[in-house]
Amino acid sequence: MKYLILISCLFLLGCGSTTESEEMTAEILVDRYTEAIGGRMAIESVSSLEFRGLYVEPAYNIVIPAGILQKRPYYRVVGDLGTVGFMEGYNGTAWEYHEGKGLTLSKGEAREAILVGSQFDHPFLDADKKGNKLVYRGLSEIHGQQLHELEVEMDVAGQAYTTLFYLHPHTYLPVAQLKSMPIHAVGEEVPILVYFSEYRPVNGYLIPFTETERDSRSGKLLNAVFWDEIIPNQEIPLEKFDPPVEQGT
Repeated sequence: MKYLILISCLFLLGCGSTTESEEMTAEILVDRYTEAIGGRMAIESVSSLEFRGLYVEPAYNIVIPAGILQKRPYYRVVGDLGTVGFMEGYNGTAWEYHEGKGLTLSKGEAREAILVGSQFDHPFLDADKKGNKLVYRGLSEIHGQQLHELEVEMDVAGQAYTTLFYLHPHTYLPVAQLKSMPIHAVGEEVPILVYFSEYRPVNGYLIPFTETERDSRSGKLLNAVFWDEIIPNQEIPLEKFDPPVEQGT
């Protein structure tokens, strides 16, 4: 993925700043976010998560069961062969498994997308430990709402990758994220706004139960996921994050 040029003011509904934004820093904003979602102890109390719900993608008339397993620090698997015929994951290596096609080790944009998605927490949390760089960029307006804009630069597979988070000025919860990537890792990069909503406590840690992705240029809905339940701290063996074993191997 290429470096995401900071074009947010071009397609968001204007940008602005206030006295509060001038006094804000990236460090203060992250501290307030940490307290807002439950505090450091609540964050550290969650070692694994299982997500169960529904995934919708209008362009392909897709409505399918959705599932994710995550375990600190970076283990992740998405999908299920029995229900959707597809899985992808990260166990130290990024992989994909398609029913009928077998195992593929992810490369290029697909690998980078999996690496970005495998982070257990938002990349601005403990940014220094992760080697990520933060820049507070003031207040930006999205659909008439002033939100704190936080730039996060990461090194993903040796490539600089930048994403923007937009946090509520009073609750300090993330409302949206701007990222740039090809749809399904194919074709040109698309600036995508991810919206987070319906926060609920999971073991004292606030997590959004609804996420929607839209093309930020047109507003077109790309996909949405609705979690029915998020289960914390299950005993998940590391083998769960490995790809399925192909017959004959």
